[in-house]
Amino acid sequence: APGVAAKAFATLGDAGINILAISTSPIRLSMIVDAAQAVQAVQCLHTAFGLDSDDVFVETQLSAEEIAAKMKKGR
Repeated sequence: APGVAAKAFATLGDAGINILAISTSPIRLSMIVDAAQAVQAVQCLHTAFGLDSDDVFVETQLSAEEIAAKMKKGR
């Protein structure tokens, strides 16, 4: 999506985290940062992209029948 890389780079830059290497593909953006700043980098990116909200992941427990039905559909 347009702007994702720019937002990620700006987020880390604003936090003073230096990106040592970057690798991209059409579906992935990978960055290497100093190990001492890795946790901070992940936390900053999660906040910037709204991934630290309780609403992001809703954990559900499926029954064996529901799992079998999903597998049959290929999901």
